[in-house]
Amino acid sequence: QIFYEFILVDTDSIKISPKSNLSSPELITHTSVFIHKIITTSEWGQPPHHYKQFSSSFDIPVYNYFDYIQAWNHAFLFQNIEDRHSWFFCFDKTFNPKQIILYWFMEWWTF
Repeated sequence: QIFYEFILVDTDSIKISPKSNLSSPELITHTSVFIHKIITTSEWGQPPHHYKQFSSSFDIPVYNYFDYIQAWNHAFLFQNIEDRHSWFFCFDKTFNPKQIILYWFMEWWTF
């Protein structure tokens, strides 16, 4: 889950803002996700099977476009120890409304 979350943050596709319980700061109760962009294969800048390096160090140092697509399905599988975590998703004000919305993203969004 963390690998996929890191891909979306590293590509500037999302911004994540976790919120903690005031009485128990280590317990994340909900997370806001601001969608900045959805990268197409042409915007990826190289063949989709070629790897890119993360901009910061991470256990797995590389990812490709297919990992990026999978990231949208797996990045948000986090659950806290009480099984009471909520996600809030919205399109950020920087999101280009004329951007092409890809089918695989629509499938994820409407799930």
